[in-house]
Amino acid sequence: MTTATSPAPRRRRGLFDTVLLACLGYAVYAATPVGAVVETGIRVARGQKDHPSWFATFRGRDTAAPPSSVANNVALADMGQGDIPASLQQAADTHGVDRDALAAVIAVRGSCTADACTADAPDKLAMYAPGSVGRVDVDVIARALKAARVALATDNDELAIEALFLGTPAVTLAVEQARRSSLEGPDDVEVHGSFLAPGARRGPLQGALAVLLVHRLRTLAWPADSRFRITSPFGERVHPVTGKTTFHNGTDVGTPSGTPLMSAHRGQVKRQSVDSISGNYVIVDHGLGIQTTYCHLTEATVRERERLRRLDVIGTSGATGRVTGPHLHYVLRLSDKAVDPERYGQAPGNSGALVAPPPPPPPPVLPVKGGAKPPKVPKVLPVSPGVPPATPVVPPATPVVPPATPGAPHATPGAPPATPSVPEAAPAPAPSVVPSAPAPADAATPAVGVDSAP
Repeated sequence: MTTATSPAPRRRRGLFDTVLLACLGYAVYAATPVGAVVETGIRVARGQKDHPSWFATFRGRDTAAPPSSVANNVALADMGQGDIPASLQQAADTHGVDRDALAAVIAVRGSCTADACTADAPDKLAMYAPGSVGRVDVDVIARALKAARVALATDNDELAIEALFLGTPAVTLAVEQARRSSLEGPDDVEVHGSFLAPGARRGPLQGALAVLLVHRLRTLAWPADSRFRITSPFGERVHPVTGKTTFHNGTDVGTPSGTPLMSAHRGQVKRQSVDSISGNYVIVDHGLGIQTTYCHLTEATVRERERLRRLDVIGTSGATGRVTGPHLHYVLRLSDKAVDPERYGQAPGNSGALVAPPPPPPPPVLPVKGGAKPPKVPKVLPVSPGVPPATPVVPPATPVVPPATPGAPHATPGAPPATPSVPEAAPAPAPSVVPSAPAPADAATPAVGVDSAP
């Protein structure tokens, strides 16, 4: 029995409050940095090797390759294209899969000997190669990659790699949701990754991202025709403008003005701008922490936020900014750190093709208009009148001297006729050669080809 002063009984909403609280908790877990940090901590405590950066979600980079994979696997990605082991190449050919995709899995999760390559089985490998667990042969990985492509009805090697870690249903659902959302590039993990369940995104996907990073690095294209030589490599150098020893954060390629330049991989234009140092430049984000920069362009033909395919033209080479001449300054960054572009993908020195050597010196004699002698060949110039141009050369001088001094055979009137012109010809060149001796010293100090140096 209630009295007038007793409070009214409180109406209970147990089920509604419970459901509302559960939804709020899931939202915090799935879509906020707080939930990501908590889950990452749990996974680290459980011993998961590949996990997102602790602050990745704060920066919106939870689908970037794990920092540990960048540090540990960059060296694996720069294995030259000619260094593919025979067993790996045979497995790729037998099952018709991309050897770089197969090499990326082996590089991150396995190893090779002279006779065989093996790797730890990805999380969902048994879905495509039943009974395959633990350490498996490279042939099993190749067979699974082929089966994953068939299950996904795609020829995209990166989706097949994802499926080895996440399974066909999870990958298919995420890609379809990205397509229904009208997003550009729905097949790219950095696009559809946000549609994966939080547990998959912060768990098995991290293992896939490490492999995808190596695969993407191995398939980087060179931004210019390989016939253009590298004029200044990555690393310490004496700056051609300031004259100081500085760190060169990219690679200079001697491309003439107007040369088309290509995007090294598919990606999105992050910035297209101009400044006094880099001139016209373009930065392309290729996902997974990979960025490329193209400087000193005459013209940029792309706009910011535009999505590019591999080898799409991004502009033309030029000499804008602080330069000594037209060239491309090409920068490759991994997780915001500049690395040597020549070590990855199809760089001229990494793909078996040789870097074009410096141009050879010109031949000693080249015809020039007007019949003039080439300036790069040191020679004795005629400096005294009456001395033929051929006199500096000793062998032809003997037949030339008698016509030049017609009275020489009669210099000694009493000489017997049997004495030929040889004894008389010997002293004759002496007066003609000795006066011309100072001439080479004066003629050798002018140009000997140094003007042709850039």
